[in-house]
Amino acid sequence: MGVECRAMRNQHVIVLLLLIGCDGSSPPASHAPFLAASNPPEGSILTVAAGEPRQIEAMLGDDDVDEPLFVRFLLDYPGASAGPALLLQVQVPPSGRVERPAVRMQPNCQVATATPNPHRLLMSVSDRPFLDATRGEAVDPEAPLDSVPDGAHRLRVVWLLQTSCGGTGS
Repeated sequence: MGVECRAMRNQHVIVLLLLIGCDGSSPPASHAPFLAASNPPEGSILTVAAGEPRQIEAMLGDDDVDEPLFVRFLLDYPGASAGPALLLQVQVPPSGRVERPAVRMQPNCQVATATPNPHRLLMSVSDRPFLDATRGEAVDPEAPLDSVPDGAHRLRVVWLLQTSCGGTGS
């Protein structure tokens, strides 16, 4: 027997509706995305030399199989004095499976020659689109490039990037 949701003056029915909800069920919980695997492993130091780009491959997962994931690769973020850089932005479509297709990024000498070594390479993953200050959205001043809306989940994965390219980044 289901409970019909409608305005009723009987206080006992109102208490019942508050306790069990309109259809007797709770809304599904939102799950946080997770790193299933990466090559190289999270926290590794990658050495990049001129003409020898390295590839990062990350396998992401999310129990919410019908939701996309939003991924940003950021250099020297957060908190770098020289200013962080957004290197790559990808949307991983829902796959109907917990584990998603691999996300790949190839850091090279062009991305990291303006500031001294080592560089922090951060992959930020969210289950909702990242907020954008240029569209008037309120971003966290401590996380301006990967702020997420209320109720969203964010995952951060970090590697260190050591460049041997000549210039100030080596």
